[in-house]
Amino acid sequence: MKKSALFILSLFILVLSIPGRGASSIGYKEFKLGQTFDEVKGILTSQYSGNRVKYLSSGDIELDITSDGMVTAALYFNHVKVLYKINVALKYGEISKVKSRLVESYGQPNDFINEEYYDSDKRFLVARWFFDRQYRVMLWEGYYCRNQVMIPCVVEVHYLDIRGKEAKELHERKVKEEEQLQKDKKTYDGF
Repeated sequence: MKKSALFILSLFILVLSIPGRGASSIGYKEFKLGQTFDEVKGILTSQYSGNRVKYLSSGDIELDITSDGMVTAALYFNHVKVLYKINVALKYGEISKVKSRLVESYGQPNDFINEEYYDSDKRFLVARWFFDRQYRVMLWEGYYCRNQVMIPCVVEVHYLDIRGKEAKELHERKVKEEEQLQKDKKTYDGF
């Protein structure tokens, strides 16, 4: 009895850790974290046309939401072709309007202490939400917005499935280790 309960518990944990258990409610427009590549492709073919969609060799997708390029989105898929990251960039976006729309959708930021500045990409982390120990939404304001420089000011919103990202990174690490093992095996076979 004890072994069967332990088996069922371990099976439950395994099922919960498998990426791609269906789409979440977190995402941008009709794109939700957890959607499969085929689901996203169906949305793209029905709602976006022509050169507004770019399929990258990595398997990811770049998308012009508006035909003038003022709003763009990048859709990232993991090794099992599940959407795990969405980055939306709004040129000349107003941070207060974007933040109020996010607050309407997700409530007040719940994973945010103080504003953070990242010098490497010159942007400020303005707000962050964290849901179900898996999904994160982050609002970024570009340095040029803050300092009112006449270079295109970009506001970004990042949607991230942390478990999907971790699964992808683990898969990539295993592939690299296997490749290195194959190289090492070929090198030492000659001795």
